[in-house]
Amino acid sequence: MAKKYSRLTLEDRRNIEDGLDRGRSVRQIAAAIGRSPSTVMREVRANRTEGKAPSILVPCFMRRECGASGVCGKGCVNPGVLCRTCRLADCRHACGAYAEHNACAILARPPYVCNACRHRRYRCGRAHRYSYDARLADRMSEARRSDARRGIDMAPERAERALAVIRDGLARGMSPYEISVAYEHELGVHRTTIYRWVQEGYGGLTNLELERKVGFRPRRKDARRASASHSPARSYARFAALGGDMQASAMEMDTVEGRACDAQCLLTLFHRPSALQLALLLAQKE
Repeated sequence: MAKKYSRLTLEDRRNIEDGLDRGRSVRQIAAAIGRSPSTVMREVRANRTEGKAPSILVPCFMRRECGASGVCGKGCVNPGVLCRTCRLADCRHACGAYAEHNACAILARPPYVCNACRHRRYRCGRAHRYSYDARLADRMSEARRSDARRGIDMAPERAERALAVIRDGLARGMSPYEISVAYEHELGVHRTTIYRWVQEGYGGLTNLELERKVGFRPRRKDARRASASHSPARSYARFAALGGDMQASAMEMDTVEGRACDAQCLLTLFHRPSALQLALLLAQKE
């Protein structure tokens, strides 16, 4: 029987991060968490994060002979000037030749992250640095799954035709159920899908076009019952102030209520000397 597919959990990702920090290979990490090496490799490549560019970069090997200009592109702050002589921007952050020549050898081979690099805790002048963090990876994965569930899962041309039919039907006072039945072969979507599209606002649809939904009044919420207030003579402090003999011979009484709609309730009597408790069913709460 084939093994059931399951997504990586946060605990799996923490084990992956721990293995990368210890310098273990992808196969060793995969064996430790019971996954295939390809799964671990895809996880690391998909959810690795790039660190901030260091303030001090490795010097450019062409810093004296380079004749390039406009490396920053359309946003160049000093056009027409050689990039190596510009004092307004550092061309090393935008130059592809510099990034290729100074690429780190660790990032050129699996697992393509800097977790186990000895320079990670110290100063590193590489322009691109990648690391794998379990918590960030879990958030990124969840965000992708959430985005995948949004939108309309059909071809753009078909989606435009379907939205046009829905808009026309709603304009003529038809309900989503009537639209889904009348145009079943043309739309091919369930009425709940039409409600969801309207709720999400796809194609300019709004809830104002649903006549019944606009006419619904907000549900009436019953006010919470205020807790009963007792006089100081019936408080626990007054009971505690009684003598020990009076407390031992006292009779405790309480009322047990069920649901708010129930008319009946229980009256409980507890005789402290004999530890006997009686429960009487009352026909009315009041």
